[in-house]
Parts: sequence; structure tokens; C-alpha cells
Amino acid sequence: MEKALGAVEFREKVILHLAIFSGLRRGEMLAIQRQNVSPDGRSVEIEQRVYRGDLDTPKGDETRSVSVPPRTAALLVEWLCTAVDPEPTAWVFASENRETPLWRDNLLRRHIRPALAKVNLGWVDFKVMRRTNASLGHDAKVDPKVSADQRGHGIGVSLDVYTKSSMGKKAAAVKKLEDSALGAKVVRMPKRKAS
Repeated sequence: MEKALGAVEFREKVILHLAIFSGLRRGEMLAIQRQNVSPDGRSVEIEQRVYRGDLDTPKGDETRSVSVPPRTAALLVEWLCTAVDPEPTAWVFASENRETPLWRDNLLRRHIRPALAKVNLGWVDFKVMRRTNASLGHDAKVDPKVSADQRGHGIGVSLDVYTKSSMGKKAAAVKKLEDSALGAKVVRMPKRKAS
């Protein structure tokens, strides 16, 4: 994760932080206006989204408050202070003309993927970031209901669709299963012959 965050420019770093640590959808992020962000950057009101190039109601037709963790909030406030117009209705992630939100496909294709490709992560997209948010929360034992509310969907979707088990967790689970059936035993792995 640090490799990805270190590979992108500042704007994209803020976006990746919001996606990975706050669980925001790409259309929600791109529809944030300055007035939606608390002065300390610790919360964002999701009142709209960009969907197929148009402003629309949030998915599920419900506005919601999203928490932003401290390091991400500090980056967001720095971005607001250095790069965002001061008007309350200014887009936090504006297009080049500053009159419309940034276009998500351009953001991914022109800015995020090329930077991540340099560190062998060019396959990462916004779905991967949301799944990372869900999986990190699950591994950190964040309450599933709170985690789902933060991302704006139900617990079933959170656990069944977004949360992915790490290989380490899978290895621990199958070892636990084997040990419960066969008894715990230290196994020495045979050394491979050099070819």
C-alpha cells in the first residue's frame, strides 16, 4: 500500500487515501465540494455523486456523513488550502476548467494507472481500493456494521462482496482446521533439490 501511495502525485494520493481509508466510491469523491468537507477535514458529507458524467443522488438515494481518519484528513486539508478554489461550491477534485468535477476515467487512465504501473500496480482500480478498505477493516476487527455504514451499503454486501481474506488468514485457518483434526504438530519442510 505504501508503494502505491508513494507512486502517485499529491492529488491522487489524497484520492487514494479517501478511497482506501474512508471507503468512498469514486463518484462520491469526485462530487465533493469544499462545503461538504468539515474545517478539520475529519468528515465529509456525501450529498451527490458523479454518475456517467452527470451529477446524481448518492447510490441508494441517501446522503450520509463519512469519517476521515487523521492522516487522510491532514492531506485533505492541505489539498484544500493549496489547490482548491475558496468558494464553498468549488469542486475538491475539479477538472482542468475548474467548472466541473474531474472525470473518473481520465483520472484513472491518465494519472493513477500510469503512476502505479511504475511500481507494478497498474491493475489497481477503484473497486480494488474499496475492497482493500473492506478487507483492512475486517482484518483490524472494525465492527462490520460500522464499516458497511461508512462505505454506504449493507453488511451482506460488505462481507460477501467487498471483504477479501488475505493469504495469511487463509493459511492460519487451514492450519487450525488441520490441527483440530489431526492434532498440532510441528512439520519440517523438506529442502528442495537445486536443479
